[in-house]
Amino acid sequence: AAMCSVDGKVLLMGGDTGSGQYSKLFEFDPQTGCWSPLCVTGSKPSPRAGHTLTAVDEKTAVLFGGYDGNKPLNDLWLLDVKRKVWSPITPSSPLWPQPRADHTVCTMVCEEGEIKVLLLGGIEGFEVMSDCW
Repeated sequence: AAMCSVDGKVLLMGGDTGSGQYSKLFEFDPQTGCWSPLCVTGSKPSPRAGHTLTAVDEKTAVLFGGYDGNKPLNDLWLLDVKRKVWSPITPSSPLWPQPRADHTVCTMVCEEGEIKVLLLGGIEGFEVMSDCW
């Protein structure tokens, strides 16, 4: 499963149940101490584990990669938390990270205030990756 904090809530997505991967999205409200399913619209990411879910700002998170039970993935999804909508992000360049799981993603604010999303490492099959995107 992957977790991140957006707008004071904790989001939990996907994971491995021991009998397969799933793609459900849950929200934890620390003020009430309650978990609840987060019903979202739009296309939805496939079930997976070993992926990342990373807050970009107070209304947006990105999901990258993971493992679907058969193969590593390299798809990228945008979650608009306020509108509760998933949207796939299509590569605009032939340069795109290889499929992978168990990687790290973080955000970095540049001097101009622009937010960059960084991807580091991961595993594809038996190959340990050390690249950075």
